[in-house]
Amino acid sequence: MRRFGLGLMLMMLLACDGAVEKPPHLMPREEMAEMIAELALAEQSFQYDPKASQDATVREILKRHQVRPQQFIDSYRYYAVKKQMPEIITKAQEKLTKDYPAAAAKLKEREKTTAAQPDFNLK
Repeated sequence: MRRFGLGLMLMMLLACDGAVEKPPHLMPREEMAEMIAELALAEQSFQYDPKASQDATVREILKRHQVRPQQFIDSYRYYAVKKQMPEIITKAQEKLTKDYPAAAAKLKEREKTTAAQPDFNLK
């Protein structure tokens, strides 16, 4: 249910494609990429330990970066509307593959397997 709520929130943020003002507390892109990488790791850990507190983990990540939840949301929205999120996500992926080379190797292996599978999506 939480994933549905998060997905819904992100869709609403991305749907706002009008002009958006730069928030006064905008996070730098590098810090945003680092936080997204940490959040991705945290999400993976929840699959292995479903009893882990997702809220506490997210609060800890925000605290570590000295970022308020609204600051993260405003920054995410700004970068999404300005179409800068793909660059930030790429930086987050680069950080993860640099910090976790074994994960990078598994991703490459998965890409090969996925590319070799036929596309059964009938149009």
